[in-house]
Amino acid sequence: MSAEFPSELVPNYECSTFVIRDFTRIRHTHEVVYSEPLIFNGLTWRLKVYPNGNGIAKGNYISIFLEMLKGLSETSKYEYRVEMLNYRDPQRLQVVREFSSDFEVGECWGYNRFYRIDLLEREGFLSGPDSMSNGSQVPGDSITLKYFVRAPTYAQQSRDQKRHIDHLEQQMTLLQQQLNEMNIKYNEEVNKNAAIKRGSTSSNNNVVAAGVSSSSIAKRKFIVKSSSNQQSASSADHTGEVSKENKMIDQEEIKGTYLDEPSPSSNFVSAVPNMQVIRQRSSNSSSPRHL
Repeated sequence: MSAEFPSELVPNYECSTFVIRDFTRIRHTHEVVYSEPLIFNGLTWRLKVYPNGNGIAKGNYISIFLEMLKGLSETSKYEYRVEMLNYRDPQRLQVVREFSSDFEVGECWGYNRFYRIDLLEREGFLSGPDSMSNGSQVPGDSITLKYFVRAPTYAQQSRDQKRHIDHLEQQMTLLQQQLNEMNIKYNEEVNKNAAIKRGSTSSNNNVVAAGVSSSSIAKRKFIVKSSSNQQSASSADHTGEVSKENKMIDQEEIKGTYLDEPSPSSNFVSAVPNMQVIRQRSSNSSSPRHL
């Protein structure tokens, strides 16, 4: 019977459960199977099970090991326990193996001869069609393993927790720096696009203004010419002829209008280079240890 009592001398165990379903088939098709990871205090553990045995125990015993997937850079001692639950009498008959070992990351400790395979079903460790575990029905042909891990002292547990907290703070600082850099780049792009948009709008306005100016100039010239012709015709009706002197004056006035007004083609050419500059700117844009 497994019982965990709180202690003021050693920390409590962290625990996880691993159910291997369809064990008879898995035994012949899989050399090794793994449990889901158990994560606490910055450490990551998992159970590594050889259903048909490992090494010299192959074919006769089920082999079970505890593996440290993630942890400290230096070797550290941890206590662990592995239990195999009995479906026939869960309260009394269980297989328990308990030990302490020095772990490194990627290293396994455990038991080649955890339990004889031919006794699993006979002794009630292999579930039948109507087997129950913790009040719930378990699929047939399954075994249930529970594993426990803890630091041997509170001092070591506190060390693990502190290192984990320091690691998390470093990660937060790094992520905050990356976020600030992304915000700066984002703001730069927004300002750049806004400047390009303002420049394009200004260029379009210049082109429209140049077209309006050219149209107005042409219209004014047409009015001047029409006015001059009307005045000449009116004078001819009254006097019957137009003097040379008046004709020269009218021609000078018309010439003066052409010379004083800016040329529409020169205005249009002066607007085009501004638009071209804006477009150019936008285009540059390991093997287990055995016991």
